Amino acid sequence: PYVDKTTGQRRLLFPIFPGELAEGALAVNRETLRAKGRRAFDLYQELGYEASPVRDLTHHLGGNTHCIVNVLS
Repeated sequence: PYVDKTTGQRRLLFPIFPGELAEGALAVNRETLRAKGRRAFDLYQELGYEASPVRDLTHHLGGNTHCIVNVLS
């Protein structure tokens, strides 16, 4: 979680794993999220965050979005 420097909004990036996105979906947003992905999105919104789901492509290598973002911060 972080505060967006441009908007001042509390924002949160979170990984979306296989099975949490509608099959064939190109966009990653609330409407295309399934199962835990959608529940997480709704919870983060309720907690006051601008939830930003990110398609996770690195989990099979032993990491995930969290690990990659830490390198950038």
